[in-house]
Amino acid sequence: MVNNHPKVLIVDDVEDWQLTLRGMLKKLGCEVFLSSSLGQAREALSKDKIDLALLDMRLDERDESNVDGLDLAEEIQSKYPDTKIIIATGYSTQEALQRAWEPIRGRPKLVADFIPKAEIDSLLARVKVALSLEE
Repeated sequence: MVNNHPKVLIVDDVEDWQLTLRGMLKKLGCEVFLSSSLGQAREALSKDKIDLALLDMRLDERDESNVDGLDLAEEIQSKYPDTKIIIATGYSTQEALQRAWEPIRGRPKLVADFIPKAEIDSLLARVKVALSLEE
C-alpha cells in the first residue's frame, strides 16, 4: 500500500471497544476514525478515503434485524468499492454469515473477513493482511 498511514474507520456503538481498537491500530501506524452510528460512519466515509472499515454487525440495540452493520457494509461496497470491510461482532446468525460471505448482484463477497470480537489477536492479524502491513 502506497499510503504510509492507512485510514481505518471503526464503526461500533461500544466506546470501550472503539478505544481499545484505536490504540492497537495506532501502534500499527494507522490513522483511525471512530463512529458510533450509521450517520457518523457515512459522514466519515464521505470526507476521507477509508482503506478499511471495521464494522460491528449490530450497531443499534433497537435494530430488531440486528444487521445494520451489514447494511452499512453493502452501502460501503457499493459507493466505495476499494474500501476493505471486516465485520467484528459479538453477535451473529447463520443468515448473517451467509449474507456477509455470498456474492451479491455479481459483486464479490461483501466483507473481507468476519470475526468474533473476542478474537482480538486474530482480528489484528486480519487487519494487517487486509492493509498489507508488515510486522
